[in-house]
Amino acid sequence: GDLSYRRYGYRRRWRGRYGDGAQIVPPADGSADPGASTAPTSADSDASLDTVAVLAGVQRRITAQNFHGGRVVAFFGGFHLDLTRANIAGDAAELELNALFGGGEVRVPETWIIDLRGHALLGAYSDETHQNPPASGAKRLVVRGTAVFGGVVIKN
Repeated sequence: GDLSYRRYGYRRRWRGRYGDGAQIVPPADGSADPGASTAPTSADSDASLDTVAVLAGVQRRITAQNFHGGRVVAFFGGFHLDLTRANIAGDAAELELNALFGGGEVRVPETWIIDLRGHALLGAYSDETHQNPPASGAKRLVVRGTAVFGGVVIKN
């Protein structure tokens, strides 16, 4: 079968029954750049998030005005989420952040209230936001998850 690699824009085709040998097939438009940055930043208007980083880094800028939350897992990798231009749909959103031998950072608007419910095992799970007294109608971000030999930090 084919494995698609969006980062570099090429596909790797495996030959043989047990994957012996590989052929790199560049896209037809010739836009492949194997020397491109390994951690691109993408801007998303998606209302939810589901991302996994294994031995890699992920950077996402969420601009959705109806953000519901989502899940991010970093295993021997890292993530950076920028939610500063997003808006929560309804009163609250829930974000599950798990870091196993990795870490991540989430940037949120100063007007959001952070409800941190994460756990750390030989790692750190921290809220470093500068929160003002909650205003009426303030949006709440509930952050759950686990950091094992890694860390997760929420900032604004």
